[in-house]
Formats: sequence, C-alpha cells, structure tokens
Amino acid sequence: MKNNLDIIEKIVKNVHCIVGIPIVNTRKQPHVQLRAAIAMALTPRFNSLEICKVLKRDRTAVNYYKNTHDANLLYWKDYDKYYSVAQKQTESVYGIESDNYDLKILDKEIEVLLGRRKKLIEGKV
Repeated sequence: MKNNLDIIEKIVKNVHCIVGIPIVNTRKQPHVQLRAAIAMALTPRFNSLEICKVLKRDRTAVNYYKNTHDANLLYWKDYDKYYSVAQKQTESVYGIESDNYDLKILDKEIEVLLGRRKKLIEGKV
C-alpha cells in the first residue's frame, strides 16, 4: 500500500481539481473552507499529524476544524459541497489503494500455494 501521506496528497489534489480551487497556502476564502472540509473528510481514516503535514497546517488547526465542523456545515457557504466532494474522493482513493493492497496480498498467497502445489505434484510423480 502507498504511504498514507501519498494517499492524502492524492486526495487533496483531486478535490482541489474537482472544485476548481488551486492549492494555495492562504487564509482567504474559499481556501480555508476547502482545507477544513478536506481535513474533516480525511479524519476518519488518517491521523491528525498526517493530515496537517499534507495540508501544511499544525495539528491545532485540524483540531479546530473538528470542533467547528457542524457549525461550518450550517453556516459556511459551499462548505457542505466541499465536504461532500472530499468525502467521496477519500472513500474512492482510499478504497482503491486498499483494494490494490489486498490484491498484492492475494497474489502473494496464490504464488505460495502454487509453489506448494508444484512440490506436491513433483513429490507424487
């Protein structure tokens, strides 16, 4: 499986591309909203240190996003849209990476079983 930071970075780039907002290190709107929405979508699957490293914020910012998430959904224009896009991308990219990892494990198990099969056949023939 890819490094978590690589997966988070891919998700962040995808979300920015989908909503059409460039990745800019600023405190101006709508960048703050999008960054908060992305952080909240990533929170169930990744830890705060990984998220803040990719978003180039400290962990207190991620904690602040967690504390204000419900209010942001209600009062920030477009935040709910950004959050929805970020959630879908997180599920999609994380799911694909997990599936790829599972396939690699299955391939390795098949390789081992085929080796055992070959030894059994050779031993009986």
